[in-house]
Amino acid sequence: MSSVAEKIAALKAIGAELWVEGDEVKLRYPPSRAKRVKPLLDELRQQRQAVLEIVQQTCVSHTPAREKQIWPRRCLEVAERFDRPYSRLYPLIGKKVSTPSGPGKLEQVLGPKLVRVVLDCNPTRMTTFDWEQTLPLVV
Repeated sequence: MSSVAEKIAALKAIGAELWVEGDEVKLRYPPSRAKRVKPLLDELRQQRQAVLEIVQQTCVSHTPAREKQIWPRRCLEVAERFDRPYSRLYPLIGKKVSTPSGPGKLEQVLGPKLVRVVLDCNPTRMTTFDWEQTLPLVV
């Protein structure tokens, strides 16, 4: 059986993000990786204190510095309040955002997967994107 640190490293290798809030470890991972995350998570739950100590040593804040620079403070507050990373887009509804296809106006946040944006280059229809591809537009 591998150590706690190795299991945490394995979680990070498959795209999971771990951080500490208060005295709890929080975890976020791509839904497509759930089958790989679940066995590791089940094992780590039995060693909560060791996991907490390791994550505290390796993480300073639950919000990466890059995200603090990109996302407005209100968006990060909403994401924490609702405990859903995609909810950071709620304050941007009706505002300009950046997408892989160019800037546009965010019209809808469709749960944990998709958003709809009216692109500046195609104002007659909504285009669907993964929520993770949608960022606030720096003005």
